[in-house]
Amino acid sequence: MAREILAKLRDHFADKMFKTVVNFNTKIKEAASFGRPISEYDSASRGHKDFCALAEEVLSLQVKPQPQEYTSTLASQLESISDTADELLQAAKPAIEALQTPGAEVTEPADTDTKLSDFYGVN
Repeated sequence: MAREILAKLRDHFADKMFKTVVNFNTKIKEAASFGRPISEYDSASRGHKDFCALAEEVLSLQVKPQPQEYTSTLASQLESISDTADELLQAAKPAIEALQTPGAEVTEPADTDTKLSDFYGVN
């Protein structure tokens, strides 16, 4: 009966089904009852081999990005980073120019511990 059902499913949904079949196997049930994966419980069992074949079929269907996709993605990220860097440079220009002006007063940054104690109110 199960084979008849499988045959009907394949007739109607062949393009949506995997070719690999995981057959009934008592080792799979035993592994599940012990709470262990079949790969650890009995890696030589037919059930383990069926699941490995299914995993290979699933992995073979994954679309691998083409190098061109990587290149265009990286190019757009680079452009975004470049734009952000330009904005930061424009925002920092007045401070940079003030420091480069002759006779400008240069203040020393406060000691790190002093800054932290002032900010957090601890000694």
